[in-house]
Amino acid sequence: MKQKFSLPFLVLIFILGPLGHWGFYAQAQTQMLTNNDVLRMSSDGMKSGEIISKIFASRCNFDIFPPVLRDLRRRGVPETVLMAMKMAPSGPPLQAAEVAKISLTTPVSIAPGTVIEVESAEAVSSGKTSVGAPINFFVTKRIFINDNLAIERGALARGRVTHVKRASGLGRAGMLAWEMEYVVAVDGTKIPVQVVGKTTGKNRSLPMAGGAAATAALIFPYSSPVALIWGLKKGDEAVLRGNRVLNATVTSPTEIAGLRPRQGGAIFHDMDTVKAAAAPPTNTNFNRGSFKFSGSAKP
Repeated sequence: MKQKFSLPFLVLIFILGPLGHWGFYAQAQTQMLTNNDVLRMSSDGMKSGEIISKIFASRCNFDIFPPVLRDLRRRGVPETVLMAMKMAPSGPPLQAAEVAKISLTTPVSIAPGTVIEVESAEAVSSGKTSVGAPINFFVTKRIFINDNLAIERGALARGRVTHVKRASGLGRAGMLAWEMEYVVAVDGTKIPVQVVGKTTGKNRSLPMAGGAAATAALIFPYSSPVALIWGLKKGDEAVLRGNRVLNATVTSPTEIAGLRPRQGGAIFHDMDTVKAAAAPPTNTNFNRGSFKFSGSAKP
């Protein structure tokens, strides 16, 4: 009985086995890259060039709506990868000849002393953080090197908490100190930068001491419990407010793959550059004696 049952069963496995492998292969071939795949590869530390090569060699189905791309940028996806996503949002993979014609980047050197304006992304309180905790910042202005985009507006910048003192009794205020570590370039390179910040809360020791003394004088001889209650009152926590603007300085020379302007495309400049180019001439000292008026002023 076992022999009669096992023979057809083995034949069925022999027939369906290759079909199962073919189905898995076909599914792998039709699987398309999505935004989540790109985010995962970037989070895993894959280099931007490798991610771009995978995008151009795969079928893709990307959501390239500007707010979505902005969110990916703020989560650390390099700008060059976002550009590749916009160039190949869907459809079949590009041919090798087409990929060879695409040149997104060019070598760019960022010199020490380059100033990068950043702003804090969220509020950080001395009462809710600890030493070593990360602090997120975002770049507020684009950085161009020889017309090549080096750092995009909205790029992630990372700092960390270096010292914390929580607010305590007797009205003593909290303190929060931090330092900047790096800014993410368009190719994902972490550019070392430096800026040190410190903020303190409001110290309420003197007002509380005066209030405790006045209250004790009014309800003497029951002043000890009142003094204890006043002594337990805390000062204000130190808070790094959101949207606080800081100037970070590049600390060492850094080589990156800058994003070159697209051929036939527009080159975007930040508002300060546009204002400087459109500023009126500052030399208005004319020799008034050189102008003469001739003729009658009457109609």
